[in-house]
Amino acid sequence: MVKVGVLGCSFRTKFMLNLLSKKIDLDVLGLYDKSAQACKSYQDVFGSQAKIYENFDELVSDPNIEWVFIGSINSEHASHINSALENNKNVFSEKPLAISFEELKTIKKNFIEKGKSFLISYPLRYSPHYKKIRNILESGKLGEIVSF
Repeated sequence: MVKVGVLGCSFRTKFMLNLLSKKIDLDVLGLYDKSAQACKSYQDVFGSQAKIYENFDELVSDPNIEWVFIGSINSEHASHINSALENNKNVFSEKPLAISFEELKTIKKNFIEKGKSFLISYPLRYSPHYKKIRNILESGKLGEIVSF
């Protein structure tokens, strides 16, 4: 059983939790969002054991939580990722990880120092319309595509 805390109770994190729960046993133990109503809707889905925290620092300091799923607003991802790593949590984060190169360097430093697992969400990679786009690109019908 993987013990999870969720930051950002929105469609994106609910989608990923539902998807992952089909492959592994997840136990959502903690929730934090600026919207109490969003937290309550998650608690209704994932069970009463999912404690609603007053702030993110309380969630990441809970010794029972092993993984933190980050789906907060983009500008806060880096600080939330770093806080989770500093509290010895494994991290699953939405994109973007950071909004500056300096933030990325700090994430990398904390990741290396703590040696925790770190995953980035790429859920659309497997959606039907993106698969179709990839097939079109790979077919050569559009000509040569150059990346920089």
